[in-house]
Amino acid sequence: MLFRRNKPVVQQADDLDNGSLAWGLILGFLFGAVAALLRAPQSGAATRAQLTGQLNETVSEAGQTVRKQIETVSDSVNETGQIIRKQIENVTETVADTITPADPIAESMAEGKAAARRRRLELGIDSESDDAANPRLNV
Repeated sequence: MLFRRNKPVVQQADDLDNGSLAWGLILGFLFGAVAALLRAPQSGAATRAQLTGQLNETVSEAGQTVRKQIETVSDSVNETGQIIRKQIENVTETVADTITPADPIAESMAEGKAAARRRRLELGIDSESDDAANPRLNV
């Protein structure tokens, strides 16, 4: 065990609990503050002015950096948007080319012919002989 004034280390910890640690911190703070005031290279007003200037410069640089980053992100988003628009246009053109629009008149005529054939079959009229005899019905 370590001894200080013939006291064990455990009892030394009890001495710190009695307020000597707090007094040591307070005195250290006070001596440090006095030393800083005595060793300061310039007056308080000059120091504040220097700190204010440095702060303004740092804020200005940060603002410029943020503006550059915003421009970079904005340009990237615009480029990506243009690429997506082109891809959508390509897909739209491809779909439009593959899908043939229906002709409503042709569809109506085909439905009419199919209905006529069904009706002739119901009535027992031979539709093949009629189609061969009347070529205008075959469209």
